[in-house]
Amino acid sequence: MPRRLILRSFNKNTYYLFIVWLSLVTGACIDNEALRGRIIINLTDAPVDASNIKEVNIAIRSIEVLKKGSETWQTIKSFEEPRTIDLLSFSEGKAYDLTEQYLTPGEYLGIRLELNLANVDNGLTVFPQSNIVFTNNTQEVLFVQAGGDSYVESMEAFSIVTNQTTFLTLDFDVRKSVLLTNSGYALDPQMRVVKTDNSGTIDGQFRDFADYPKMIAVAYKPGSFNTNEAANERAFANSVSSTNVNANVSGRFTLAFLEQGNYDVVFAALNNDGTIASMLGKVPNVKVDKGEITSVCAQLTAPLVQGNCVQTDPL
Repeated sequence: MPRRLILRSFNKNTYYLFIVWLSLVTGACIDNEALRGRIIINLTDAPVDASNIKEVNIAIRSIEVLKKGSETWQTIKSFEEPRTIDLLSFSEGKAYDLTEQYLTPGEYLGIRLELNLANVDNGLTVFPQSNIVFTNNTQEVLFVQAGGDSYVESMEAFSIVTNQTTFLTLDFDVRKSVLLTNSGYALDPQMRVVKTDNSGTIDGQFRDFADYPKMIAVAYKPGSFNTNEAANERAFANSVSSTNVNANVSGRFTLAFLEQGNYDVVFAALNNDGTIASMLGKVPNVKVDKGEITSVCAQLTAPLVQGNCVQTDPL
């Protein structure tokens, strides 16, 4: 066979082999993509109590999940540079779009964030730092609490289904997470995970706002509030969520991303440094439906005119 004919035959065979290989690889990619499910993760926050804190910045290095049957956490998103987020900018129903990923279908047992945090045990600092910014523009580094690590995790199970999207909202509770210690401000991260499309909102008003310029509304599962919580280092430790009552907007408040169910809404007046001045009362068994906004109006005394407002129960 002439050399030119051999080369042509070789080139044609190579071309066909390449086409077959490409179709197999492409088909596998398409099949894998079609078999996976999508997850969209948002981040929200409950505000801090002290009036002199302007920002609480956390730097996130990666996002990991734990699949049922696995003993190791799987990184689903690693940021080239730690993603710094001011948590106080995403409260009262606002949320930060953290990531969108495709995962293998199945049951997942938990999710966690790896944070960029300085370590109080060894004095090492990191950059960019997770920190607190005060109203006078001074800053304090947020350290890992002694003996702790740089992860914030929630062992709240969720599912990934083929060709479906799972929406999760991570509620990073600054009110519970930031602690003032002898070594400075420590972060003992507290986070709950909410299936976003199974959640609703309480939109309310506290009528006696003029008498309490700084106060909060706190959501609890019915009957789970304990008056001893007010004396603990981590106040309202058993709460589901909390928010400020805005005295500048007629005592309005918003408790968002609450999973469907009933809640007791507890009201407390605060001092400027965030400590509890007095516990005021509660509205029990407020029903929250998924995708819905529940309106609540509360006041400490019985309404003179029957309407939407209710008198709070004593604690």
